[in-house]
Amino acid sequence: MVEGIYRMAVFAPQYAVSDSGTLIYYPALSGAAGVPAQRTLMWVDREGKEEPISAQPNAYESPRISPDGTKVALVARTGGNQDIWIWDLVRKTMTRLTFDDAADISPIWTPDGKRIVFRSARKEGVYWKAADGTGNVEHIGSVPNRQVVPQSLSSDGKTLLLEELGAGGTGLNLDIGAMSMEGDHERRPLLEEKYAEVEPRISPDGRWMAYQSNESGQGEVYVRAVQQALALAQPPRFELREI
Repeated sequence: MVEGIYRMAVFAPQYAVSDSGTLIYYPALSGAAGVPAQRTLMWVDREGKEEPISAQPNAYESPRISPDGTKVALVARTGGNQDIWIWDLVRKTMTRLTFDDAADISPIWTPDGKRIVFRSARKEGVYWKAADGTGNVEHIGSVPNRQVVPQSLSSDGKTLLLEELGAGGTGLNLDIGAMSMEGDHERRPLLEEKYAEVEPRISPDGRWMAYQSNESGQGEVYVRAVQQALALAQPPRFELREI
């Protein structure tokens, strides 16, 4: 029907179909000779007013604003490879954070703004590094036979929500899991159903988890109550209650 629909790595293509049969999609935006097209970073307010950011155009993905609002962590292309960069909104400077030949994507800030958590293909799993660029990249953890993407950290920084891609009985499954940021970084499954469940987010007060699911036959946003019982040296335990 249509070719050239944008998708990030092996994850969901960016499209939707209305009840009347109209297809809407995000173009892949490939440039000449297969080079990803350049994008410009923009501020957009609640009234839809757009204001460009002065960073040079690049094949940007996954911008995340720091907790103090002064920086943006994002993915940019470096010699054809994807790396994590930091744009300083005050100084208007771009600083490279990761330098591995493998792709580094999906950055998120720790609540204190001191570290960037991200996914890397260097050894499948979740990594982090100091946001000021000092020190080395550290491997936090991985899930056997699954590709994991960090999505959200609890406000205390102790629990990381993951989007997980793995093989299931009907093909590829998209599920949601949690990983402890303490001790041995133990992972616990949260939602592993026949539906695709993606992009989990913990509310600022830690009481709710919002996520997207196609349980109804189309992509919709769901909210579940999350009751956490966290103890020192103990993995996170969750009770999920649909509302």
